[in-house]
Amino acid sequence: MTLSIRNLRFAPALALLAASGWVCAQSSEPRFQDYNDGTVKDNQTGLTWAAEDNGNDIDWPKAQQYCQSKGAGWRLPNVNELLRLYNTEPDDTQECVGLLTCKITPKIKVSGLTMWSAEQNTSSEAWYVYFNDGQQYAYSVSSTQGKRALCVK
Repeated sequence: MTLSIRNLRFAPALALLAASGWVCAQSSEPRFQDYNDGTVKDNQTGLTWAAEDNGNDIDWPKAQQYCQSKGAGWRLPNVNELLRLYNTEPDDTQECVGLLTCKITPKIKVSGLTMWSAEQNTSSEAWYVYFNDGQQYAYSVSSTQGKRALCVK
């Protein structure tokens, strides 16, 4: 291809648009990829999630043990990792408790609204994320009431 002035006349405008963030590449890769092996990859964060939570109420110490028992690298996520899963797009949520909606990708199956995080608020409380409103709350580590373990690595 021969480079000419005609080919370059829009270059300054394109450079300005690119620098200002107006021109960006759009990824055709979906955010969540189900590997069909019990894991789901979040292509935005690079994290691998269990494809489903533990399935029943669990206290915080047992939630940690549950994730660690899955093998090398598996753990409870921190609050920010859980919050990154919260999603308000209506086509990307799931019904999880009665008529309540869990605002999380349907590729990760959840059996409850609340997921424990790995972080403690005090020595007797740990943070969890409520997937109906996308907020974090602290609750007793010995409570099992509605809390689940969703593991990540």
